[in-house]
Amino acid sequence: MGIRVNRVELKSIDPPGTIQEAMEKQMRAERDRRATILQAEGIKASQILTAEGEKQSAVLKAEGAKQSAILRAEGESRAIETVFQAIHDGGPTRSS
Repeated sequence: MGIRVNRVELKSIDPPGTIQEAMEKQMRAERDRRATILQAEGIKASQILTAEGEKQSAVLKAEGAKQSAILRAEGESRAIETVFQAIHDGGPTRSS
């Protein structure tokens, strides 16, 4: 026959100091790696948001300049029409 073992319970494992030190270094390296990745992702997100903001700013400035040019042209057009109408209403005569 023999002995049959169904379960084993470990209460405490004390690895040698060198193994424990290696495990701590590995955990520290993993934490540093995660921190570096998070920092890089944060920088990337910041740069994307900055670029999108600059793009929106440029678009809004261009739209403002366009609207300003249109309004200026409309004003000049009205001024020309007013002068033209005033000349014709005044009944100009040709001078020879």
